[in-house]
Amino acid sequence: MDNSCKSECTQASNGEPVGDLASFIKAVAAQRNQWDLATRSSVWFRGEDRDFGKQALTPRLYRQTLEHPLRDRTNFLQREGWLFEQFRTVGAGLAHMPNDPDEWQWYVLMQHHGCPTRLLDWTENALAALYFAVRGRASQTDQSPAVVYMLHKEIVSRHFPQPIETEKDQYPLDRYLPLAEGDEDTSMFDDPTLIDIDHMTPRIAAQRSRFVVFGKNLQSLGERLTSGCLRGVSKISVDGNFKNIIEELRACGTTESSIFQDLDGLGRELDAIWEQMSSEDSKLRSLPRRRRHRKTISAAAGASSSSSTMASNTETL
Repeated sequence: MDNSCKSECTQASNGEPVGDLASFIKAVAAQRNQWDLATRSSVWFRGEDRDFGKQALTPRLYRQTLEHPLRDRTNFLQREGWLFEQFRTVGAGLAHMPNDPDEWQWYVLMQHHGCPTRLLDWTENALAALYFAVRGRASQTDQSPAVVYMLHKEIVSRHFPQPIETEKDQYPLDRYLPLAEGDEDTSMFDDPTLIDIDHMTPRIAAQRSRFVVFGKNLQSLGERLTSGCLRGVSKISVDGNFKNIIEELRACGTTESSIFQDLDGLGRELDAIWEQMSSEDSKLRSLPRRRRHRKTISAAAGASSSSSTMASNTETL
């Protein structure tokens, strides 16, 4: 790419941070119109809780490397390979999967459960991305704007095309996988590429997850955007006072338990509600009373009733 290329990381919200859900949806629609996208054209979204500038859109493994530039990259990739093998070995007994995951599915599971990888999460759900941008900061004093990025899949794929299969290399995408023990990084590609992975868990399906996988090149997408040589990415700034947006998202059904569809997600959601209620005592008194449903008692009563009926029928006979 020549140095005359022009950045398309436009401000979808005209540079002004959006402060409510309606403004955010309007900004998303405006950017889609600017790209002249059909309704079903593929756009990916990613939320980050602040604008990291050149360090934006960096996978976690490389965020650590960029903070410590003197660390050896090959050694770092070998450590990722060790973490990957540990995750697969121990996780085999913990992951409740209908089928044995392949290496790519294990790598995605590793990312989704908090391990450092070269994967950068995106989603097809704009509200999910907005939720990730604002979650966890409602009670903090930090009022700096968050950011939601929009990625035009077709345009960005021209910058980072997937490797082409050849007779000698029938699975070139596998060269992005973590290094096996003893491997060097010479076979790994330099630039990132976009990948789609089957939604094999409820969490991944609920988040409509998509991924950019990075190669050996540590340069973040944010730095590529700043240099003006990456097209097809736009950003929406979100006002740092997240409280209203979080409430509006909750009212629309975008909550911790809808994004993380497990008991942990539900527990975190109820904990957040509890914290809110604790600071607003009036809401504690306005909660509706709910009857306790004791299934064991109901079942016992049902069994007793059934037994009485059966006894009655027996006497009749």
